[in-house]
Amino acid sequence: LLRVGRFATMRGASGLVGAAPHVVTLSRLQRSLIEPHLPAATVFHHLANPVSIDDVGPKPADAPPGGVLFVGRLSPEKGPALFLEAARRSGVAATIVGDGKLGPALRQAYPEARFLGWQSPAGVRAAMRAARALVFPSLWAEGQPLTVLEALALGTPVVASDACAAREAVVDGVNGRLFRSGDVDGLAATLDALRDDARAAAMGEAGRRMYWDAPLTPARHLDGLLGIYEAVRETHRGRAAAEPSPDRCHPHPIGRPLPSRYGSGVDPADA
Repeated sequence: LLRVGRFATMRGASGLVGAAPHVVTLSRLQRSLIEPHLPAATVFHHLANPVSIDDVGPKPADAPPGGVLFVGRLSPEKGPALFLEAARRSGVAATIVGDGKLGPALRQAYPEARFLGWQSPAGVRAAMRAARALVFPSLWAEGQPLTVLEALALGTPVVASDACAAREAVVDGVNGRLFRSGDVDGLAATLDALRDDARAAAMGEAGRRMYWDAPLTPARHLDGLLGIYEAVRETHRGRAAAEPSPDRCHPHPIGRPLPSRYGSGVDPADA
């Protein structure tokens, strides 16, 4: 109810919807969901979140094949029960990193699974590196799941629901597999196919190479963000130059000398 109230306030009383002519989205899915609710003239820019992770190279050839891994909050929309039931049906060892309100019930219903609770970032990545595959079974349309990108960067294939933006990082059959959201039998069949050690290893290495061909480093993220800001500023400059009267200029003087209350003649780029 709090989320609904906050959204209603944003849509109505705040006046935020439509106030920004430029919008940055993390994924194609995110854009497709919000675009129908914004003015037709809205300009969209794509910029993925950064991922702070090191390239640790390929997995050792003699690394023992692990089980399948879930990382995240144990709440219904994340799909942990779907993951555990599919793992049980396929006979694959399941590990969960994370906790939440479903934790006690899931521990009781699936005693064969390993529940590690919340781990440090290093602990999470060690679990990802050791896993046969990371499973991302979310039932929600999540904008850009970072755990998916981290797993691929570490050389672990990803099995992802087709309902969220994780599908944009997974090339089905190459660096992981996609399954129909909420389909426990479909997920179980996918996990069963990953019993093949050579197939899982090949997918993991393909995912690692694909990620590091264009890594989402913080430096690249900042370059992209600055590029967007510069494009917006140039757009504003063009509009301001075309305006016949100063009274009709944009109320936020991006790219022009700031008013005297900010300091006479200060260029915002210098500021």
